[in-house]
Parts: sequence; structure tokens; C-alpha cells
Amino acid sequence: CPYQRKERLGPKACPFNALYWDFHLRHEARLRANPRIGMVYKQIDKMDATQKDAIAPRDIKSHLAFTFLLKREEADRYPFVLAGTGICDLFGRELKGQSFLHLWAESSRDAASASLNRVTHLAVPTVSVCIAETADKKPLTGELLLLPYAGANGDTSCVMGHFQSFRSEEHTSELQ
Repeated sequence: CPYQRKERLGPKACPFNALYWDFHLRHEARLRANPRIGMVYKQIDKMDATQKDAIAPRDIKSHLAFTFLLKREEADRYPFVLAGTGICDLFGRELKGQSFLHLWAESSRDAASASLNRVTHLAVPTVSVCIAETADKKPLTGELLLLPYAGANGDTSCVMGHFQSFRSEEHTSELQ
């Protein structure tokens, strides 16, 4: 991964850091008193207002609905662990637990599998142009970003993904 996980801000800061700190800032009233996460709020107390404002993920908020997380399982199976509401709406159903590869046309499944294996086995980010089909048989062209994401034990058994349509109105279409 090209990001520096210890950096909170800046071009090399991991984008997940903003989400992590923003979560704790938004839920501070409920969580601050919890002794198990007291260290988090000690770090927040050291931040000035400018740092706290810069952490807010406003710039990526519109993309979160089209972000998803996959987990590599036996035989390189990749079910959704999390799927944003936008990506679920595109497919017209909840995707958690469903196979990412089975959403692809049979003719494209091997290429999708190779991309996922490259991301998880070699920790190589991948960007692909893909063409999907809406429920009314119209093409849906977009970009698919797949990033290695280390699990709790440090291996890259997870994949963070994002789908970005080339036309914003395509996000409202439903895929089959």
C-alpha cells in the first residue's frame, strides 16, 4: 500500500484514517467515557481545530456509497463484507455475503478473479475500466478501483473497492 498509515493528514495519509478519526469525533459524546478507547480521545485532545476540520471526510462523502470491502476466503472466493448503499442500489439488492465474482458475466469472471488475486496475493492496487449492464439493458461504463487492505493479522486478505461511473446519472441505474 502506498499510504502511510501513521499519517493523519496529507497526500500520503491513509484515506481510512479520516474515516476512523471522523467516526470518533462524531460519536464522542457516547464513546469518550469508555475506558477501553480512552487513548483515542487523548490523541483527539492533542489536535487543534484545524486538524480536526481537515480530518472530516467531507471530500469523500459522495464516494462512500459506492465503496465496498471484500474478504478472500478458501479457493479465492471473495464475498462482500461491506457494500455501500449506492453499489447495492446499482444491483438492486443487499450484497453482504454474496460473491463479488458472481456479479460478473461469465466471459469476464476470469479477468475479475485475476485482478482480485493480484490485489490480495501481490498487494498490487488495480484500476480497471468496466462495462456493466443496467436492468433495462443499457451499458453502464465506469472505473473499478481495487486496493489491498491488510486484515488484523497483517495479511492482505481483504480488498477495498470503489466503483465510479463515468457519468453521474448512471449511478441511479440498477444492474442485473
